[in-house]
Amino acid sequence: MLLVLVVHLLAGALNVVPVVAPEVVDSKAIDEAAVEAARRAAAHPGEEDGCVTEDMFVKVEVPTNHPKGIATKTLFLVNDVTVQIPKWCIDMRVQDDAVGDGGAAAIAEALEENKVVKKLSLESNNIGPNGATALAAAISVNTALDLLDLTFNPIGYGGAAALGAMLKVNTVLQELYLADCHFRGFNRDGAVVEIANALKVNTKLDTLDLENNTIGDAGAIAIAGVLKVNTSVLSFLILSENFIEINGARAIAEALKVNTVLDTLDLQNNDFGDEGAIMIAEALKVNTAIEWLGLYGNGIGDAGAAAIAEALKVNTVITTLKLHDTDSVTDNRIKDKTILLSIEKSVARNKRIYKAAELEKKQSCDSEDGDGGQDSCSSGLRYHPSCDDDDEE
Repeated sequence: MLLVLVVHLLAGALNVVPVVAPEVVDSKAIDEAAVEAARRAAAHPGEEDGCVTEDMFVKVEVPTNHPKGIATKTLFLVNDVTVQIPKWCIDMRVQDDAVGDGGAAAIAEALEENKVVKKLSLESNNIGPNGATALAAAISVNTALDLLDLTFNPIGYGGAAALGAMLKVNTVLQELYLADCHFRGFNRDGAVVEIANALKVNTKLDTLDLENNTIGDAGAIAIAGVLKVNTSVLSFLILSENFIEINGARAIAEALKVNTVLDTLDLQNNDFGDEGAIMIAEALKVNTAIEWLGLYGNGIGDAGAAAIAEALKVNTVITTLKLHDTDSVTDNRIKDKTILLSIEKSVARNKRIYKAAELEKKQSCDSEDGDGGQDSCSSGLRYHPSCDDDDEE
């Protein structure tokens, strides 16, 4: 079973793993069994899932691009070959499979002992509240894992509450991806509140993805509370597609006036319109941290865009502004082209400022004698995807 290999890889600290070839079976039957297992797990989250598909493969990629430009190495698994795993291969991904709660519990048990795996992606594995709870308990005592991806798993309120409890004690995890994790229903607000309450005391988490969990204004207000009181966490925050309206936008705007850590904020495809955009624009006049801001899909027209354009006259930090789902900063609700031109010029100016600052930093580091100067330079420079393009004139 694939799951056995996964657990052996975790518990064996990623050494050479001999695996016996599987029996010859009908691939269609496997697919049907996987679908049935996924349906059963969704209907009965507490049941162990005894079916794991057999169609995964081994592939080591070095490097791939993280959304923030961090190079990562990812391990894809198979159960019908002997795998020689390099010692540096510390990232594991099991995707699009029917691992379910039972499989998650087995992986969690191995994580309690494993000190090697640093990144674990279980995207689209039909893991429910029970599986997420088991993983959270293991990560509470694990001292190695710095990335957990549970995207497209129906962990719901129970899973979110368990992850919140974990975040109160864990001092290692830096990235948590929970997009499309079924926070819907009468407990959706509580799910985000559990995580937000934990982040008020957490000192490590840098990246949080809550896309498409219908958190609404209540969830946005809870997260905004974190941004106001804890300046040790969250530089990268995704809140897109969450039905955030005026009250949520107001809370986020107020938080941005005092937060000095968050540099990437995605609020695309919510519903706060011109009024919310004007509130955020006021915050941008004093905020000195936000570099990437997504506002597309919020029904922003000329009034909201004009407020943002005015803010960008004094804001010299934002180098990427998404008012559209392409690289353009245009939106079909914004009719006044002079507003768009003003925004484009301000963003281009900020890109030049950023590039100049990074070049000056590099030259300063290069001028230092010895390897220490080079190391200092490398650690101080950051990849910035918005600066790959030529500046607009």
